[in-house]
Amino acid sequence: MLAASGVVAGSPLLLVLAAGLAEPLVAATGLAPRQSQVAATLVLQGGFGVLGYVAWRRLGPEPAAAAWSEFARGLPFGAVVALVELLVNRLVVVAATLVGHGEPVAGALLLEARRQRALLLQLPAPWWGLGAAIVLVVAPVAEELFFRGYVHRYLVRVVSLPAWPAAALSAFSFALVHGFVAHLPGLWATGLVLALWYSRRGHIGAAIGAHVAANALGLLALLALGGQPAPS
Repeated sequence: MLAASGVVAGSPLLLVLAAGLAEPLVAATGLAPRQSQVAATLVLQGGFGVLGYVAWRRLGPEPAAAAWSEFARGLPFGAVVALVELLVNRLVVVAATLVGHGEPVAGALLLEARRQRALLLQLPAPWWGLGAAIVLVVAPVAEELFFRGYVHRYLVRVVSLPAWPAAALSAFSFALVHGFVAHLPGLWATGLVLALWYSRRGHIGAAIGAHVAANALGLLALLALGGQPAPS
């Protein structure tokens, strides 16, 4: 699920903003461009998380539950989330093969993954740790607060949609925001599963736990990816 919240995680808009913010950081701090890109992404994801938290709180409290207990319940479910994305990506390749486009689609999936791997591997150790923290902590918290805690709950509570249509729509917005074209179906499936899991548990901690675990598995898979990393 790393593609769902990679080191340069976010939408095409966030990528543009990160690039624009990274340039003055290079000039002001003397950081290398890649390091500035990670720092800019951290700032943007942090802002996204604050926005998500405020929006989540405005919809009112969730049922009382132990946050850490729900977080722990979500961790094992992260394996399901990661498996769903993997299977959907595989089905996309199979479907593309049936219409004669399997090789380009598979190549696009691999290229996107290798670009993320290249960014991680070419960072100095402390910055690699910061990039991993974005993937494993900042992005899961920010994205769950916004897409599940706010968007999904807004569609259910305010728009009065049933859980499944609300999950499908919130998952669509989740997938679009990430801007990884080849992974779009897999990201949609990821958002759908997370939204349904959130609906079942009724606590944002469970969704964050599942997202953290899925991203951890994605990070391990990314680091184990063979071949030469593509330039980012």
